[in-house]
Amino acid sequence: MSSKEKYETAKLPMVPIRDVVVFPFQMAAFFIGRESSVNALEAALAADKRIFLATQHDPTIDNPKANDVYQVGTIVGIAASKLDPILFRYFKATPTPPPPKAKELPPTSAEPPPAEKGSSNAIQP
Repeated sequence: MSSKEKYETAKLPMVPIRDVVVFPFQMAAFFIGRESSVNALEAALAADKRIFLATQHDPTIDNPKANDVYQVGTIVGIAASKLDPILFRYFKATPTPPPPKAKELPPTSAEPPPAEKGSSNAIQP
């Protein structure tokens, strides 16, 4: 990268997420219920619909502080938001910018193929 290239600096609302890591160009849906997360989502919706998602170190912490959340995360665009009557807010995050179209692969079986008899990696009962 040359020294002439510039980086964009932006202050975005942040939502700490539990048990999930969001990668660039990944589409994901989230349910959020913490007041701070709902406030961050509403701030993003009122601005440019971009939000910063970062994973918590310990998902059992209800009110994470800065040192409880990984410093690296993903900036995502909010594709949709829906208020659920059970006090949860749902939103669908899309990558920023949209990902390139992927080639569709045929479905595969969830079961591995049977090991051949006499194979060194076959598990014997």
